[in-house]
This record gives sequence, structure tokens and C-alpha cells, in this order.
Amino acid sequence: MRKKKEKNLNPESNVPATPVDGNVVKIVAMVIVTCIVVGLVSSTAIKLAASTYYLQTQRKLATNIPLVDAALDKITDGEAGAPLPTDPPTTQAPTTQAPSTTQAPSTTKAPDTTKAPDTTKAPDTTKAPETTKAPETTEPETDSPETIKQKQDILNQYKALVSYAKTVGKPSFTKVTYRSLQKDFLTGTLLHSVDKAYADYFVSKEAAEAAPVLVPANTATSELLINHQLYACMLATEDASAAIKTATSVDLEDGNKKLTIVLRDETDPAVTAPDAEKAASFTSAMFPVVTADTLKEKVNSTLIISEISSASVTYSDCTVEVIYNPATGRIISMTQTVNYTGSFKGMLLTSTGTVTEVSEYKDFNYGAF
Repeated sequence: MRKKKEKNLNPESNVPATPVDGNVVKIVAMVIVTCIVVGLVSSTAIKLAASTYYLQTQRKLATNIPLVDAALDKITDGEAGAPLPTDPPTTQAPTTQAPSTTQAPSTTKAPDTTKAPDTTKAPDTTKAPETTKAPETTEPETDSPETIKQKQDILNQYKALVSYAKTVGKPSFTKVTYRSLQKDFLTGTLLHSVDKAYADYFVSKEAAEAAPVLVPANTATSELLINHQLYACMLATEDASAAIKTATSVDLEDGNKKLTIVLRDETDPAVTAPDAEKAASFTSAMFPVVTADTLKEKVNSTLIISEISSASVTYSDCTVEVIYNPATGRIISMTQTVNYTGSFKGMLLTSTGTVTEVSEYKDFNYGAF
């Protein structure tokens, strides 16, 4: 129910407040109620309008419309502080703010976990290739005491055989020497005409066998193994381990024996002079050798445009095999194989070539004694 109208005096003028035009009141009330019904104005705005009107007039609105007057009474009675049913607070919670939950994309920062590529730094562990350097190492020069003794014994047997033949027995024999040159198609450019230029040096086996060297008995000769007046082998016994790669002695089925000695590789071995009392190098103590300077000169003489500026030579796997009669100490046959590789550097090119020289000794004849 509406309260009775009370007369409120203006506190400043102490004069009764001027009544508001009834039509205006109805219009304002209708506008407010319409906004409430349609929902275009928020509950807060309605409260503000109603409160303002109330403060200005210090009295209630009267529209004589029961529904409107009841709504206005509810606002001006102080219950306006409570939200109207038509103002659903749930509409104020835009669920579209959930995008903040879509910040989960930061979880896509998992790429940081893909930093595992750092583990691919494991290639450092692949530095194991340094262990593959082992194949470059050859047979160790430090032999066991047993191996050293074996090499020394076989070397001494060999020296006894060839020294006796060289200086005492002086048998007649036949010698056949042939040589071949291996040159790579690409790396042998500087050597393309060497074998043709020195046809008397690069002799085939067939040509050598057709014209062998015949050494008569009781003759001092430089054709036996090395070019020396007194020695056929000058390798010192104490150097056996350092100079020899392998040394073996084998009993053959016919009762004879075969000694085989293979030397270690040696680069640019010095040449032992024909009258020297001591060998200048391990290789030249047992095999004929040529120097890098000699090879350089020979190759240069075959070139027209280019010129050799430097050269080196490496002797490798030089081998001697001797078959002999252990009862008499006389040589039956002997094969001497020399391998050397020359490396030549020109103004623009570098070339390498390997020479294999084989000397076969046979038909030894020591005479009646």
C-alpha cells in the first residue's frame, strides 16, 4: 500500500514545494518502467533515476497505475539496493574470456624440449676415428728377445752363404734382372714417357731371360747382390731387429733350406759406396739402391714443358730368398726383389711411380770342391 502523502517544506525557503505536473510524472514513470521491461537500461541506472527524483521531490511518485506505482514503491522504499530480477548478472560474465585458457599455446613451447639437438653434439664422441690411425703403424721396431735372436741367427746364416760365394767359393752363375714401372693414369703424368726413354733399364722378364748375365767361376764380381768389392751383405748383426721386418727359415722337401728376409721400409736411403767399410743405410747394405736426386735427373730429362722441382724415394718390402744346401753351405738359387716408389713434384703436378726390380740368380757351380 502507498503511504499517505505528506507535505514536505523546502528547508531553505520554508515554503511548500511546488507540486509536479501530473502528466509529466506519468510520462517519466512510464519511460522508466518501459526501460525496465525492455531491458535496455540496467538496474543500476533505474535506481539512480528513481533516487534522484526522490531527492529532488522528497516524495513518492503517484501515477495511479497500480503496476507502475508498485514498481516505483519498491525502488524508493530502499529496496532498490537489491538487483532487479530483470538484470541477470550472469550475462555480465562473458565466457569468451576463456581465451586466457587458450594461453595453453605456451605449452607449445615444448620446442624447448626439442633442444635435444644439443645431444647431437655426440659427434665429439665420434672422435674415435683417431683410433683408426692404428692401421698406419707398422710392425713395432721393438721385438721380443726371442724374435731378435731369430732375426740375428737368420741374418748370420745368410751372410755366411753369400760371403762365402763372393770371396771364397766364387762360383759361376747366371743372373737375370728385369724391371717394371707402375704409374697411375692420373698421378703418373710426369712419368708418361720415362719407361720408353730408358728402355735398357726397364727390361721385361722375357727380354732379360733371352740375354742373361753370365758370371764365370773364380771371378770377383759386382753382380752378386750389391755393388761392393768385398761384401755381398753389409748389414750388421746388431742392426737385425731395427732393419729386418721378418726373417724365416724353412726346410724344403728335397732336403734343402730356404731363408727369406724382408726389410722394413726406408725413405731416401743413402747409397753405400763400393769401397765402404760400413753400410750407409739398412737397404743399401743388402740391395742396390738409387737416390732421389738420380731419379729426379732421369725424369727431368724426359720432360719438355714441365720440370721436376723436388723428389723423394721410398723402398718398401725389399725381399731376398735363398735356397741352399745345408750340408755344403752352397747356394742353389737366389731371388732378390727391390721395390721403390718415387714421388716427383713439378710446377703444377705431383706424380708417383713404383719400380719393381727382380734379380734371379741360378745355375750356381762351385766346381769339384
